[in-house]
Amino acid sequence: MTQNEIIRNYAQRADCDWNILRAMMSTLSITDLNTLCEDADEPIIWRAVDSIAYQRSPSSNTANPHYLSVKTLLANYHTKGKRMKARKELQTRLPYLSYVEQKQVLTTFLHDCRLDRDWALKFLFNHWDARFEKDVIRIFEWSRSNASARVICKWGSPKYISAHLEELSEADSYLHARLRLPADAPIDIDQCHYEYLYLAAKLHLKVPRVLAYNIMMKDLGCILASYTQKHDEWHLTYQSLSEITKIKHLIWCLGELKQFEILQWFAHVNETTKPMIAANDVPAIMKELGL
Repeated sequence: MTQNEIIRNYAQRADCDWNILRAMMSTLSITDLNTLCEDADEPIIWRAVDSIAYQRSPSSNTANPHYLSVKTLLANYHTKGKRMKARKELQTRLPYLSYVEQKQVLTTFLHDCRLDRDWALKFLFNHWDARFEKDVIRIFEWSRSNASARVICKWGSPKYISAHLEELSEADSYLHARLRLPADAPIDIDQCHYEYLYLAAKLHLKVPRVLAYNIMMKDLGCILASYTQKHDEWHLTYQSLSEITKIKHLIWCLGELKQFEILQWFAHVNETTKPMIAANDVPAIMKELGL
């Protein structure tokens, strides 16, 4: 096995330690590092490469080289041995390029390897350009990737989202996709889980008090179960139910939905359960809430 093969195998292991991986990659020459990165798909390798490249960058006493043109960088991007350096410089300079040059770089990335596609999709998620909608849809329909689904759910046409709601929900989330559709379109409560009240609040829907109460109680049960399973000493972090992030989120939803009576009830149990939280008595909390 070559040194590069050993490093790639280690990067794919579930117990891979980033510090050890980076140290192993630091032993490579620039040529070997370029060879390693040519076909690398492991994000942890690129994270280590960025760290090593920063450490090996010229000191402030070294004269800065002239910037290469975007045309030259794109040519280098497709040249073995120059690809890694060209990729890094294109990504760094992209926000400051002209619109025409940005389109050239993004188009190149969107038609290349998964890591570069995902990087371009992340950029478009925050700096959308409708000219790339067909490219993003092409990637999604081919790969069903989360990165492409997130962009479509945020920026895609409601007509496309409606026609591919199930696929987008699987790749990203039902909530993100459904938020882009008209308020009067059907809502699948089973798909929403504990996000139904948030969806209803954002879409300014009217939710019957009984339905809101039942969903809230189900959500409270799920939230408390997840916190007690993950945090045996969660009572050391929270002094009341209303301080738990997801429950705080739930309270906001109830306010937006004008559920005053439910909020009155919650204000009461929020006080009565404080001693139980301090004692880490989860069964007592559940009983007090009627769960």
